[in-house]
Amino acid sequence: ATFARVLTYPTLLSIIGYGALAWAPALFDRSHGMPPSTSGVILGILVAVAGATGTLASGFLSDHWVARKVLAARFRVALVGVGLFALPAVLWPLVPDPTVAFGLLFLTVLGLGLAQSAAPVSIQAVFPNRMRGQAISVYLLLAGLLGIGLGPTSVALVTDYVFHDDKALRYALALTAGPSVLFGLWLIASGLRPYAKTYSELHPDG
Repeated sequence: ATFARVLTYPTLLSIIGYGALAWAPALFDRSHGMPPSTSGVILGILVAVAGATGTLASGFLSDHWVARKVLAARFRVALVGVGLFALPAVLWPLVPDPTVAFGLLFLTVLGLGLAQSAAPVSIQAVFPNRMRGQAISVYLLLAGLLGIGLGPTSVALVTDYVFHDDKALRYALALTAGPSVLFGLWLIASGLRPYAKTYSELHPDG
């Protein structure tokens, strides 16, 4: 229960992240009339600031909770991240105002940074030393291969074969993000107890 969750939840988040960022310039062009030459600059700054902030906040919160002996501290950070971007990830392509869309996308990237940065440390905390390299390799393979492969592709397939309309990109982004967010949220929330048990067995002294 522990290993299946810590190794697979990042894949779902990668699908959301790669899908959103790959199609964001097209979305702002089709829905808001903003050319990629303009939205690309804003998106670059947004990703840099939100991603870096989320990554740094993830490490700080993780260490803070470990020091306070919070149950499943490392893994719990991922739950905070997903909880932060669950709604924004679905709403950002749907809102009619581009400024609001950028704001919601900022929260999405911030939450993704929190949750994704928690994955490597969560994995290392519950795998024996001799297995950590293999576990990280599996995590990177799943998150990278499936995230890059399925994220942008799933949005394109839904746009072409479900809505049959290029202008329905906003609905395709929301429709592909929603199930991934819910499944990822369930994986992490239901995994806190088994994660804590695995951690306590591997680290009996705390």
